[in-house]
Amino acid sequence: MRRVYLITGASSDIGMAFIREAAEKDASALFYAHYRTMNETLAELQRGSGGRIRLIQADLAEEGGIFRVIDAVGEPPTHILHLPAGKIRYVRLRQTDAEILKQEMQVQVYSLLEIYKAFFPQMAKEKYGKAVAVVSSCTCGKPPKFLASYTTVKYALLGLIKSAAAEYAGRGIQINAISPDMVRTKFLSSIDERVIENTANSRPDGKILTPRQVVAAIEFLFSDDNPMFGENLCLS
Repeated sequence: MRRVYLITGASSDIGMAFIREAAEKDASALFYAHYRTMNETLAELQRGSGGRIRLIQADLAEEGGIFRVIDAVGEPPTHILHLPAGKIRYVRLRQTDAEILKQEMQVQVYSLLEIYKAFFPQMAKEKYGKAVAVVSSCTCGKPPKFLASYTTVKYALLGLIKSAAAEYAGRGIQINAISPDMVRTKFLSSIDERVIENTANSRPDGKILTPRQVVAAIEFLFSDDNPMFGENLCLS
C-alpha cells in the first residue's frame, strides 16, 4: 500500500525533519504538508521532491482554516501526523489570557478533531491507518509552573487522542501520541536560556532532545511493527 501522509504543522522543525527522513526512505510516498508560514527549508524540500510534497497553506487559528487543509487533500491519507502549536509562554495563572487558550484549542485540538472526522471513516473501511500527534511531556507527570494554557491544551489534545483510539479500537487504525521533553526547535525562542540549560542539566547526557530523536519515535509509531494503540509515548 502506498503511504500517503497528511502532516499539519509541516513547517515546524520536527515536521521538516520527518518529511526529509520519510521521503528518503520511501520513494513512492506522497506528502500533503500543511503550513501557516513558509520557510526556505520547506520550499527546498518541495522543489526537490519531484511533486511528491504538496504544500497546503492555511492558518488553523482562523475559522474554516482546517477545512481548507482537508479539502486540499486529494488522496485519502494512510498516515496522519499532527504537529501545530504556538510558542510557549510562561505566564502566572492570574494573568492567563483566555483568548490565547481558545486560539490554541482551535489550532491544536479542534483542528485534529475535524481531521479525525474527515479521514477515519475511510481508514476504518480499509482497516488500515496510523495517526500520531505530538503532545508534551507535561502530560507525563507533574506539569511545570506558569503554563496553565499550554498544559490545559495538551491534556485536551491527549484526551481527544485517547477517546478516538478507544472508539476505533479493533478497526485497523493505530492512534497514538508522543510526548517529548524539551526539544531544540525554534519554539524555544521565547524561553529564558536559563530554563533550557536547567532542563538540559537534568538529563543524563546534559542535552535537550533534538528533532531527529523525536522523528525516530514517530517513525516507530508509524511502523507496522508498532503494537501500541491509544498510548502516550513519553520521550525524555
